Amino acid sequence: MKDINVIMILREIVIIIVSLMIMFIYRVIEFMIGKKYLYFVLDNQGELKIKLKIID
Repeated sequence: MKDINVIMILREIVIIIVSLMIMFIYRVIEFMIGKKYLYFVLDNQGELKIKLKIID
């Protein structure tokens, strides 16, 4: 039981770190391009959702 909890916690931490890294990378890309960029959000279940935001 303990091992499963540790794995779940590690998985959550990894997802958060990866999503933050992806957000940072896309912010940099957005800064260079300036028009449109992707951003990633975690919903309540921890699922990674990808949204395309277009800036005019």
